[in-house]
Amino acid sequence: MNIQSNIKYRLRDIFSYPKQNSSVLISIIISVISVLMIMAVGNGLANNIANQLKPTTSNKLSFIKNNNNSQNTDINEFNFLSGYSEVKKYELSSSDNIANTNIVINNQERYASIGNIDNFQSLKITEGTVAELKSNSIFINASSSLIRPSQVKNIIGKKIYINGILYIIKGTFTTNLLDGGTLPDIIVNSKSFNFLGLSPNKDKLTISFELKKGQSLENLEDKILDQYARQNTKGDSLIVLDDSILSKSMHDLVGKISLLVVFVASISLVISGFSISSNMYAKIAIRSKEIGLRRSLGATKKNIRAQFITEAVLIILIGVIIGIFISEILILILNMLDIDTHITINQFVIIGLIPTVIGLISSISPATIAAKKNITELLRSDYT
Repeated sequence: MNIQSNIKYRLRDIFSYPKQNSSVLISIIISVISVLMIMAVGNGLANNIANQLKPTTSNKLSFIKNNNNSQNTDINEFNFLSGYSEVKKYELSSSDNIANTNIVINNQERYASIGNIDNFQSLKITEGTVAELKSNSIFINASSSLIRPSQVKNIIGKKIYINGILYIIKGTFTTNLLDGGTLPDIIVNSKSFNFLGLSPNKDKLTISFELKKGQSLENLEDKILDQYARQNTKGDSLIVLDDSILSKSMHDLVGKISLLVVFVASISLVISGFSISSNMYAKIAIRSKEIGLRRSLGATKKNIRAQFITEAVLIILIGVIIGIFISEILILILNMLDIDTHITINQFVIIGLIPTVIGLISSISPATIAAKKNITELLRSDYT
């Protein structure tokens, strides 16, 4: 009997016992779908974090100055960079678009961060309107330590003094952590921000560079750090802000978390594979007369063993294929809803192989038992 005919007869046998095989088939389909969807969502999450944190360009390097005094950094402190052939341009800017000041709320003096509303991209207003943000009013971060959550609603409409200037609290807001990690306690509009005379220290150094053959980014960083340390007499220092390292670290972290979740979810795949074994023991009892009849007609022990192993593998493969097909449809739907999900071919293959290999291994023992049964006992079986 050729392979094609063998598979055809085994498929016929599988569909001849729907009650015994359907439960195993359904468990495999559900397990495959659940694991693949967890992997797809995890991949999408890792991809989103990497995109949020990746450097804007590959030829820029940023440093933050650790200031031991309150004075702004002078760009002339970095004139030595002009002597480096790798450096094409350098400039100073604010590391965070905030400034600090003393405020008074309900006659209590507090220390708060004042931010420029135009510098926050993911601002979400929880109370108040955009129009009020453009007026001479104040919005307070609902999640800040400045006030207790229970005070948020009561504080709307209250007076607030900033540098001796009276403002009225008109609303509350929250911001996304990806706003540079800065969550200002209070936001005023650009006009008021400038009117208060508040300006953040320019302590972020950005360098545009172009490395030549044989030069490395690490060497350039070391040269800049060493030179600044030698010439600075105030005890200030520079800290490298390597966005690519942060991006890679976060991506790796999410990847490890996703891998752990997938590992836990894959237990269901292992269980589905082993369920083939218990399913086969039940089928052997039901099909005892069939096995005995085949043996009496000339089927060898090897034929019987191959029959049951082939059936087990086919059940698993059908479940895996259906599970993958449904998962692909779900991933397409999620992507249409702007939920980033994707999965690689390698991941599809791995998820398909796990239950298949385990099912194959777990089917060997019951298939061997079926092949070794005595023909006379099989034909005398009263099991129905």
